[in-house]
Order: sequence, then structure tokens, then C-alpha cells
Amino acid sequence: MKDMKFFTKTLVLMAIVLMQAATALAGATLSIKDLKVVKNNTYTIEVMLDSDEPIGGIDGTITLPSGVTYVSNSIKKGSTLPSGYSIRYVESTRRFTLNNSTSSEKIATGSRLLFSFDVAVGDLSSNVEITISDLFLANSSYGNAATSTEVSATLTPTEVLCEVNASPASIEIDESGEETIVVSLNCSELMVGAQMTITLPAGLELVDGSAASGALLTDHAISISQKGSAYTAVIVSQVNSAFSDKSGELFSFKVQPTSLVAAGAQIVINTIRFSNAAGQVTKADNVAIDVSVNEEDCVLTASPETAEVTGEEELTVSLLLESPANKVAAEMKIALPEGLELVENSVANGSLLADHEVRTNYVEAQNVYNVVIISGSNTAFTAQSGELISFKVKATDAIADGAVITVSDIRLSNKAGQVKKIDAIEIPVTYDAGVTLGDVNGDGVINTVDATYVLKYLVGSAPADFIEAAADVDGNGTINTSDATAILRSMVQ
Repeated sequence: MKDMKFFTKTLVLMAIVLMQAATALAGATLSIKDLKVVKNNTYTIEVMLDSDEPIGGIDGTITLPSGVTYVSNSIKKGSTLPSGYSIRYVESTRRFTLNNSTSSEKIATGSRLLFSFDVAVGDLSSNVEITISDLFLANSSYGNAATSTEVSATLTPTEVLCEVNASPASIEIDESGEETIVVSLNCSELMVGAQMTITLPAGLELVDGSAASGALLTDHAISISQKGSAYTAVIVSQVNSAFSDKSGELFSFKVQPTSLVAAGAQIVINTIRFSNAAGQVTKADNVAIDVSVNEEDCVLTASPETAEVTGEEELTVSLLLESPANKVAAEMKIALPEGLELVENSVANGSLLADHEVRTNYVEAQNVYNVVIISGSNTAFTAQSGELISFKVKATDAIADGAVITVSDIRLSNKAGQVKKIDAIEIPVTYDAGVTLGDVNGDGVINTVDATYVLKYLVGSAPADFIEAAADVDGNGTINTSDATAILRSMVQ
């Protein structure tokens, strides 16, 4: 009696719709996917709706081929449909009806699962089709309706079927990052073991020890062996235990870049084999994952930002690096302005260096120091940011205003030997002689005593507190009687 009321209401609804001027719902489309099937297995058929306007109701006819039967009471509405919607299917007429019998709420626009049903597949000898036809769709007001062309899905018979998927389907990694790949399985029967090859593109490597069991594995062990860029993964159980289910997460692994990868690079999972308890082997199609690596900036800075040189005091300058974690070596040129020199043996390893050696070579004609940082074991820097090296400088003479220390031709190398150039930096230099010209004895007063000190210096009997840097009053680079005269003149000005 309840079914009779439901279909009576549906027939009344359809009559009202047909009595009005129908406007085609051109933006409403149904679709179902083709499937590979194995005999004596059950499969879920999903019917998708893609609509540009709200839908009030829909009915149609489901036609199943010989060898494929409907599983009783398996038809279900999509989970995102309004709660008032229900779906009925009459096996004798093969007709389904989906509508909202309790409220006026409609199916919203967009793409969604409309409904699903299960079918049992027998022994098929060739491809067959499931067809949904005689489709009738009503819009949100039930005032307009349209028929839709039939949709179909091809069922292709095959042997025991296993499908492998990888997630995510594409990855974008920073130079210093890692990415986890999850390998999932969907088989038509329980399997007990698996083997496959994971081939990585140049510039990418498998993170050691990163392979982890998924929910499908029970007492299974995963072993990974490497040959070149290919890694073979073997999953076995010593007691031939079956996976916990036919579908789910099989295992995961992590990859990390060693350098930038070429455009269009892919991780390819191939030569995929699964075995069941009887020892039968099933192959699965290859899986490809698109890969790109984001090139990160490398920046060199100096501390202090300005080199404030005072008298003959030594000043320490640190070069600080920010770069991806896979850098192993560096080289650069340090050019000093006139009047400044590198303190001998003062170049020291910073916190970024492990077993690295720092070599310097001085080019006197240019006052340039070539610096090379290398590791005999190709060890990576200890962190992404920190002190690379430090060195000391001191003044040998007065330094001109506007002078700079220039660090240029900076190159960083990764484990693969690829070189990245980074921008040169300039470190402004200020110079303070650290003395008052003319105050030769350093007592804070310029007087005849200072002039006398200069004259004594010239005859080789300079007092112990004589300050040579304060004696070149006229700044010509030579201490002579002119400097003593300049001191006396300054007293009468």
C-alpha cells in the first residue's frame, strides 16, 4: 500500500510536469564509469549528476546485460542529497524513481553522486554494457522537465584484477623538503604478497628507512633494495598471511630532492605483481606521479653589516648563509679595499660546516682572496641557515671614504655537483684612525711637547709613549719636520 501511494504521487507529479511547457534542462548530465570486472564478484555502479540548475526529481530505466544481475535492495541515494530524498527500484520493470517526498528542498547545482547500486557479475565472455535510459528529469519547480539521452558503462571481463593508485597524483617539493607517497590497492580478492619497482627521476631520492606499512598489512615485512634510480619494494609474510582487506593503503614512502628535476619528471611505479594464497600472480597497470621541485633562494649576508675599522685593531666579519639543506660546498672571492688586509690564518669554519676544509688563495695584485669550501666525503652543510665562515681584517693604512669589502663570484654546490650562483654582497667600511692627529704623546693636549716628540722620533730617540699614527699630521704618509711645524702652527691658529 505504501509503495502504491509513492508511485501514485510520482505519476501525479509527472502528469503536472508534462501538462506545462517543457524547457530542456540542457545543463543536467548523468554519467557512469566503465569497469574492469572479474567473474563471480560484486561491483558498485555509481551514477553521477552534473547540473547547472537545481533538480527536483528523476526517474529512468536500468538495463542489465546477460550475466549481470541486480543485488536486491542495494540501490542507495547519494550521501550529499537532501535528507527528504528517497529512491525506489522495481526489479520487475527495472524502473527507478528518485524524489523528495517530505519537503520542497531540491538537489543543488554542481557535480555529485546521485545514486548507486550493486551488481553481481557472472562468467562474461566479452564486453557488455549497463544502460540507464528513458531518463526523465524535473527542475526545482517541477514546472519544467526534460528527457536526457541514455548513459551506459562498459563492463570488461578480466582475470583477477588489482589496481594500484598513488596519492598525491602530483607533488611539488621545496629543495629542502620531503614528500610522502601513499600507495593504495584495490583487488578483486585477498592477496598475500606484492612486488613493484619505484623509479625516481634524476634529482630525487628515496628517504632511507621511510617505507611504512599501510592498513592492509598484518605481519608483512617491507624490504627496499636500490639499483641506480630504481628501488624494488617487496612485501611478504613469512606465514603467507593475507592482506587485511581487498582494498586500502598498502604502504608509503618518502622522497627528497638532491637537486632540481627536469621539466615533466615523474615517479613511475611499474612491474607491479601481486600474489594470492594459491600462488597465482596478478599484474597491475603502471602508476605515474608528476614531480616538480621548487628552487629556493640562497642568500649570503655579513655580520656586522658595516665593517667599522679602528686604528690597527682587528675586526671579525662573519658570512651568514641561508640555503636549501642539500648544499655541500661553496666558493667565493673576497676583495678588500686599499688600506685593509686579511689577518693571516684568520679564516675559520662557521657552524654550518662539518668536516669541511676552507682553503684561501691570495691574489696580491687585486687584493683578492679566493675562498674554497669543500668536504672530502661530500657532507652537506649542517643546517639551512647559519654562519658559513668568518675572517678577520685590520687596517694597514688610512682607508678612503666609501670603501667596501666585496664578496663576489659566490657559488654553492649540491651533492649531485650542480652549481647555483648567488648575488654578490658589499660590506661598507668605515675607518677611524683611533688617535688625534698632533697629540703625539696621547695626553689629550696638542702643544710644544708633541712637536718635540716628533723631532726626537726623527733622530731615533722617540719616547716610549710616542704615538706614530698621530704624528703624520699633514697626511702625506711620511713623518718629518713638516709634521712638527704643522703641530706648532695649529697652536697659534
